[in-house]
Amino acid sequence: YVDGIHSDASDIMCFGFGMSLSGGHVDFFPINGRKQPGCNADKFKSFISDGLNEGARRVVSCNHQRSL
Repeated sequence: YVDGIHSDASDIMCFGFGMSLSGGHVDFFPINGRKQPGCNADKFKSFISDGLNEGARRVVSCNHQRSL
């Protein structure tokens, strides 16, 4: 049994890192699977203000962490 939580299903050209298609037995799309509230809207600014490692972690994981 697979639950899917889709939290950043924007197009990859818009730096989305999720999947918009259903892939589990049950799929959940918080906020329609798009950008979650509280995540930095300017992904490039995150690299400048937080540094490369922390900026990359925030850009990739924020939407996924906020959806839970």
